Amino acid sequence: VAEMFTTMQKLQENFQKSLGQVEELQQVIKDVMQKQPEQEKKYQEIQKRYEELLRNQKLLSEQAIPAKLFARARDAYKAEKFDEAMKDFKKFTQNFGSHPLADNAYLYIGDIHRKRKELSPALLAYSTIIKKYPNESEVPRALFRLGLLSYQNGQCSAGRRYFLQLSRYRRQAPKLAKDARQFYRRSSRFCKKRRRR
Repeated sequence: VAEMFTTMQKLQENFQKSLGQVEELQQVIKDVMQKQPEQEKKYQEIQKRYEELLRNQKLLSEQAIPAKLFARARDAYKAEKFDEAMKDFKKFTQNFGSHPLADNAYLYIGDIHRKRKELSPALLAYSTIIKKYPNESEVPRALFRLGLLSYQNGQCSAGRRYFLQLSRYRRQAPKLAKDARQFYRRSSRFCKKRRRR
């Protein structure tokens, strides 16, 4: 009986220890469960930062690609490799038509056509600047070139209209406005002579 009593006491002690361990485990589980939302929140913050970095990297690469293409086209233009420049400027305008340099690309396209004595495509390129990018910096240059080409092609009234439009930009492009005014004065006599014939 004494042996049984001792065994019972040992079993009871072991049971009490087991209960204590179960309570400790329950507390650990409770603590982990409470920390889980914090860890989940930290994970979500890290995920957001990672996604933002990816977006920024994508934006930077998207900005770098058009800038590189434009620079390559401009370098080809300066080296008088007009076929290569034309190809790259057209690719630029097709793929990046809303880029801040798109009006510049159309100006170069028009200039290449003008150098090749291709009047209609040059007029179209310069007109595109005025229609698609009316608030951009190349509008005065496009108007000036449209005016010159019109006069050179004997379309005096069209040339005069372009130069009159350019006069609105005299603060933005004073030299171009002055050059247009001088050209108009010189060419108006030429246009009058053509009409008399």
